[in-house]
Amino acid sequence: DDISSISIEGASPCVPSNGGPNDRINLTTPERVQACVKAKKYAKLKLQEQFGSGAGEQFKCLDKLWKEESQWSAWAENPTSKAYGIAQIHPGVHKTGIPELGDWKGQVDWGDKYINRRYKTPCKAWEFWQNPTVDIPGASENWY
Repeated sequence: DDISSISIEGASPCVPSNGGPNDRINLTTPERVQACVKAKKYAKLKLQEQFGSGAGEQFKCLDKLWKEESQWSAWAENPTSKAYGIAQIHPGVHKTGIPELGDWKGQVDWGDKYINRRYKTPCKAWEFWQNPTVDIPGASENWY
């Protein structure tokens, strides 16, 4: 997938994290920050393939959702739930076909499939994230 020409203008920035003892984002190297940019471009490409002219709006929702969940870091870790990565994959809940920590492309693919299956669109997932009382069949009280 050639993502070099994909524009993510207007998206939240990929910002290095501090690497301190409470750093759960782990965007601590230029290579990891670049992986964040690549993940956004790859996700937008996937949305263009799925939603055509509606991809821009869906990407805005996805950007907000995954910014809140992980800052788009394939190395983000939640010490409480043990969820990790861009889409905050929860190994206690999601047991098969889950990508490894650091696999930004696999995490975007996994998150895309998960959103499509459970919410149908990133905007519906974002809506649920903001208000988990929205009636979405099969949804848990967490977005995942």
